[in-house]
Amino acid sequence: MKKILVFLLSLLLLVSVNAQENNIEENLIETFLENNKNFHNHLKEKFSLHTNKTVYFSGEKIWFKGYVVKDIDNKLYKKTTNLYVKLLSLKGDVIKSNLLFVEEGVTNGEIKIPDDLPDGQYYIQLNTSWNLNFDKNGYTSVIEIINLNNKGQLEKKETKQNKENPDAQKLKIQFFPEGGTLLKNTFNKVFFKITKGNKPVITDGFIIDDLIDEKIEKFNSNILGIGSFKIYIRENQSKSIELNYQEEKYHFNLPKANDNGIILEKAVDADNPKVVNLKIKTNTKTLKKYKGKNIFAVLQRNGFVKSVIPILLEENFYSYLVRYGSEVLFDGVNTVTIFNSENDILSEESFYFKKEETIKIETSVLKETKDSLFLDLKLKNNYTKVNSSISVLPSETKVYNNKRNILTDFLISPYLNNIQLNEALFFDKKDPLKDINMILKTLPISIKGYKLQSVNKMEPFEQGVTISGKVNNVLKENETYKVLLSSQENSLLLTKKLEKDGSFEFSNLYLLHPSSYQLSLLNNKGEVIPSNFYIFKNQQAKFYLNKNIEEIKFNNTTKSSLKGLDKNLERQIYDEKSLNFNNKNYESLNEVIVTGKITKEDDYLPQKRTIAGEFVKEHKINKIMLTPFNSIADIIHTLPGIVFVQPTPLPGGLSTKKAVVFNGRGPNTFFGDIQALVILNGSILTDHSVLEDISASELDGRINVNKAGAGYGFRGSNGVLIINTINPKTLSSKKVNKKEVNKEKYNTDFGFSKASINYEKELMTYINYVSEKKYSAIDWIPNFNLLPNKSNILRVKKTNNEIIKLVVNGVSNEGRLIFDTIDITVPKLK
Repeated sequence: MKKILVFLLSLLLLVSVNAQENNIEENLIETFLENNKNFHNHLKEKFSLHTNKTVYFSGEKIWFKGYVVKDIDNKLYKKTTNLYVKLLSLKGDVIKSNLLFVEEGVTNGEIKIPDDLPDGQYYIQLNTSWNLNFDKNGYTSVIEIINLNNKGQLEKKETKQNKENPDAQKLKIQFFPEGGTLLKNTFNKVFFKITKGNKPVITDGFIIDDLIDEKIEKFNSNILGIGSFKIYIRENQSKSIELNYQEEKYHFNLPKANDNGIILEKAVDADNPKVVNLKIKTNTKTLKKYKGKNIFAVLQRNGFVKSVIPILLEENFYSYLVRYGSEVLFDGVNTVTIFNSENDILSEESFYFKKEETIKIETSVLKETKDSLFLDLKLKNNYTKVNSSISVLPSETKVYNNKRNILTDFLISPYLNNIQLNEALFFDKKDPLKDINMILKTLPISIKGYKLQSVNKMEPFEQGVTISGKVNNVLKENETYKVLLSSQENSLLLTKKLEKDGSFEFSNLYLLHPSSYQLSLLNNKGEVIPSNFYIFKNQQAKFYLNKNIEEIKFNNTTKSSLKGLDKNLERQIYDEKSLNFNNKNYESLNEVIVTGKITKEDDYLPQKRTIAGEFVKEHKINKIMLTPFNSIADIIHTLPGIVFVQPTPLPGGLSTKKAVVFNGRGPNTFFGDIQALVILNGSILTDHSVLEDISASELDGRINVNKAGAGYGFRGSNGVLIINTINPKTLSSKKVNKKEVNKEKYNTDFGFSKASINYEKELMTYINYVSEKKYSAIDWIPNFNLLPNKSNILRVKKTNNEIIKLVVNGVSNEGRLIFDTIDITVPKLK
């Protein structure tokens, strides 16, 4: 019994000691984080841009898809709504600037290239107001633009190079000690990069012991001029490097070794690829300096911390092993930074870790017609929906280079601090670089971009557009006023309480630019008061218009990627016409004004077979909206999920109908009628434009919505709207009272750009078939959902190309990425 009691007491003591140690460790970490100003807990955005190609001609449109994800896990950032897209010169001058609406982390649009834009390379920049807290430059990608109106050909348009600096042609070697420190009296692993004229050099060399003038170890560089060696430097010992290149010997001094320091060394665990081991090594002098003190190993990325491990340095312990499992690591680049207790950085090591395999696609030709090709795309190793974009090009294209894609944009590029590498080589199926980490080691730590960033004054997270201002009227002190905002073009009908100082603000608006809107002042009875408004300048427009990109250096920015452009490639001189077969609408932001007349309808409806109200939702209308100066159409715009679409021009002088449509029913085109069934006072209303002529004051106070159309057969398949007025017999005389409306009209100075629904292939002529294969684009599909465990049918335009290339980028709901270039042989019609 005594033995059991002793055992239990010992166990309790052990638990108590462990709990105390855990509390001490937690307090250490908490104090460290509170005192270290480098860290933050803000979710950072990352951007990726997929353009339909990378080389464009003057007058063309740049078609693109934008992805916005959270930096910590690559999941689509659904909070983001405002994305600024700019076309910039290499000097940072704004050529075009658009604000795009991001929905569920994705957006798409186009930029029209001016006809007179000079040849050269340009940036496309993506950024948000929130991201300005972390990176003023945002995301930048390089495209090339060729002006076909210039007589000179591309090979003559290359900018003249300055005479080569003789020093640039010298053989150079750069050293990168692991952890950033070369330390005495311990083994150091040193990475190096050998170049000549900025080009990598493949060669070999030796480490020389200068004291005895002997070669002690051989090493060599790979095709990128990169390699590594291990070295031990004792007190008062000097070592150097000898390179053998083109039958000549070159001598270089190693960096000076430090007396004190910490080395971080990534250790490979072949048995467990899901674990990363890091060795923390030091020497005797460093242990004497930090004996009995804690250092902190911080796993972070751009200041967002995933893990903090305090390590007590003890005498005679020169090496410590830290293990990180995949669940704590970032996908892509990770950084471990060692701090002392005074928050000084002692060492830093960055490495690449891929948490999950890239999504793969299996593609086959399903069907072919005279003008279309139907492809079957199947996900091979993913079980959630993938939102993707697809560019279709001839296989021999010269207008697309694979230097950027969604893998590089989310896994590598954001952490290189604008150092321009061809990161796509990391993921190239034909020529992959086996060790991405070796590339990362050769980036100088001073410009590596993994340095922690301090976030001080935070820019707000911007969502939608704001309209604000003041009423210039003399107002009664005890009266309550509201401002009515309406817009035909933007489908808006909103009210906002007027503040005591006469100011008002409407925020989070989906407002197109250019467009217009109207403002009215209402008293507490809902009556319109003659008024005058002063609109404040939109502060969001500053970022929209400003030149705010800092200098970014790109390799070979003056050289074109195209050689020998066909001399007879030119633009056809006639206007292009876009066919817009869809209207994108957003719930509770809908208003469109159309005109029409009420018509008698003798086609009475059959009796419903369902219990009354079973499929019907009743919407009670706010009394303030039931005024003579609003129409029933205005009221419909306020109902969630219902829109009143404007007529859209179609070829041949045709146009779509003015119609009530339920969101998600598809485009309103001549290909198929998707307008809802509207029942006014028990009769079918065939001309929905009539609803713009009927005063909202005639409504009986409610509108019934039957979204499923249950009980109405085929006619109700697009949804049913049931409207009743107070007195149907006098309805024809109760029109909207236009004279009572006192609305001030204003034009937007800022707002969202509206993307075209359909891709418009550029109207170009080519001298021959070979020229077309090199410089044309076939199709662009910005939004294609790939669903798991099923066939995903993709229809693309058919051309005369025997082989076409699909360039696919995308991201799944779980943050898994997809990038693939797929060559497809087009079968010949029999």
